[in-house]
Parts: sequence; C-alpha cells; structure tokens
Amino acid sequence: MNKPKPNLLPQPGSAHGAAACLGPEAITVWKNSGAQWEAVSSRIVTVRIECRLVPITIIAVYAPINPSNGVKNDIETCDEFYKTLQATIDKTHKSDMIMIMGDFNARVGVEQANTAGGTVGKHAIDKQNQNGRRLVDFCLFN
Repeated sequence: MNKPKPNLLPQPGSAHGAAACLGPEAITVWKNSGAQWEAVSSRIVTVRIECRLVPITIIAVYAPINPSNGVKNDIETCDEFYKTLQATIDKTHKSDMIMIMGDFNARVGVEQANTAGGTVGKHAIDKQNQNGRRLVDFCLFN
C-alpha cells in the first residue's frame, strides 16, 4: 500500500529558505479551510489551518547563521530576521494557536536552564552563542 507523502509549502520555486511540511491529514484540513499561506520573507513562511477547536498558525523559519566576530552586516541580518518574526507574530490572529518551528541556528547553552524562566530545559548542551541569546530573549518576550 502506498502511503501519501507529506506536502511541502511553499512549492519549490515560489520561495527560498523556509518551508513547512504538512502530513496528508493536515493538508486536507488546510485545503478545506482556505489554503492560507504566506512567504513573509525568504526566511519566514506562515501556514494557517482552521482546525475545529482552535485555528493554528504555523510559522516556519530558517534563521541567519550566527554572526561571526561582530560583523556588522551579519548582526543587522539577524536583527532584521527577529524584527520580521516579531511582526509576523504580532499580525497573527489573536485567537490562533501559534507554533514556531525551524532552524534558528542557535545554541541556547546549558547555563541558561536556571535563568531563562523555563524557556531552556536542563538538557541544553554547549555554551550559548549570539543567536542563542536572541532566541532565548525572543521566547521570554513572547
């Protein structure tokens, strides 16, 4: 028996960088609820699924790499990514459950487990990098 394959949104060629992969059941619900998606940028894609109990907005991300040695352009790129991500959350329907997933290119660091207000678990590894600091701050803010 052939099992249906998940679908990738957006389709190849329509956006670059970030994508959301939905299983067959989710694709059916998504299509039946208006097939809403948006390529916010090359690094952020949103998919809205109107489920029975609560609508869900999935925000799929591919964050810039960790800024190297304080290179101004890298830092500005990361700043812009997080500003765009926050704006995306801010414009999401207030009744929606928001799921953010993807590659944040971040190391949150085990030392944050006691100081990050439950944002970082005790199984974090390694030391925190700049992207990790940004991610923890973003989570604490939201």
